[in-house]
Amino acid sequence: MAASDRPYWGYIAASALTALVPFVQMTALGGNSQLLQAIMAPLNFGLCLILLPLIRPDGAFWRKAAWVIVLLLAALAWALLPELAGPGRLPGEPVHMLPDLGLSNMLRYLAGTAALLAGAMVGYRRGAIGRTVPWFILFGALNLAIGLMARADDPDRLWGMDKTIHHDRFTGTLLNGNAAAAVFGLLAILAVGQALVLFGGPRSRSGNARSIGMALSILAAISCLLACVITASRSALVLTLGAIFILLIMARLSARTLRIRGQWLAVLAIVTAAGAWIGGTMGLMVMERFAQSDGQAIDRVPIWQHYWDLVQAAPAFGYGLGSFTDANLAHLSTVRQAYQFSYIHAAHNHALQLLLAAGWPFLLLHIIAIALIIAMIVRTGRREFDPHARAIWLGLLIVLTCSMVDIALTVPAIVTLCALLLGLLWGRAIRRGVSAMRSPKTDGSIFRPD
Repeated sequence: MAASDRPYWGYIAASALTALVPFVQMTALGGNSQLLQAIMAPLNFGLCLILLPLIRPDGAFWRKAAWVIVLLLAALAWALLPELAGPGRLPGEPVHMLPDLGLSNMLRYLAGTAALLAGAMVGYRRGAIGRTVPWFILFGALNLAIGLMARADDPDRLWGMDKTIHHDRFTGTLLNGNAAAAVFGLLAILAVGQALVLFGGPRSRSGNARSIGMALSILAAISCLLACVITASRSALVLTLGAIFILLIMARLSARTLRIRGQWLAVLAIVTAAGAWIGGTMGLMVMERFAQSDGQAIDRVPIWQHYWDLVQAAPAFGYGLGSFTDANLAHLSTVRQAYQFSYIHAAHNHALQLLLAAGWPFLLLHIIAIALIIAMIVRTGRREFDPHARAIWLGLLIVLTCSMVDIALTVPAIVTLCALLLGLLWGRAIRRGVSAMRSPKTDGSIFRPD
């Protein structure tokens, strides 16, 4: 059966399942432990298996995706090389902290790769981004509601787990307020993008349905923005407000293409600003944390310096997948270091985190793979303004930037969420590239907006 003849419900089901998986993981503390990641990783593999008969990507898809998959698997092979080769068989090999858990930790890595591939499969079908983004917003809003109910039930614990230093902050269904804020920031910008799509959509669409959709999108954007505020995360709040501002400016500059009326953009901007103002007046802790920014920014420097020193000691193979906590504790040589770093379970910089896991080749293979994806997306991109795609890019930048100063991308559920979103853009780029090769004279014009 041809892809175009496949039942439309199958694509809707694929989009809904794709958006559901990361928020199931998010509700389970983000899958952020050895036990939880072992339980949650099969969800990503199961998603891929379910999508195969629903999407049925053809050989052209796999040929285009092959190089990225090979690079990511090569990175995993490099990380596992010390365990596979055995002790003392590699020149300059450091002692891996958890050699017995190296193979089990590859599940976490493979789960992220599976999520990227799942997103690409969904994105390979026309209109997939427009079908899938609303599901992400819906399940994200449900996750926010669950987090608020859990907070009301017990401010100090989540599912019985103590929040430690995050007692006074809203953490959603995670145990870290900064990681939760990055997710809410991403959801807020996705909701703004959805509102812009509805603002500029065809006027033939049902007026009531369109108005309800716009109202719900704006409500979701404000709710997620307020959630970001009450997490008291400075970086996520500033980045989210900046991303919304940039997206609105892009939309205004492209208003003719989108047929967006200026007054509607003004309303959206005013409502967003009002939500931020209300959140600012509610979140006194945010103001207090902004007042502490200089001191805490200085505290980050010795943290990064300490872990950079550890990287220098093991530049080729790092200390093993999932071994950060043990490597950290094993290299505390003074009482002062123990006081400063013993409670830390992540490098607060994702590049350092990858270097500590498996060294420079591991990081470089990731960079090359992501660069190939971005190059494909840019090469097959269009000049017209696409609110969904721009919102995804800005949302991913929010999470990436937050992970450079905090722990966002060390949470498996957030990795799954970002991999799926990036995969959607990648899959669409693969489809456009394949179609352009099959119909070069059309220069890709056979595509309808999606």
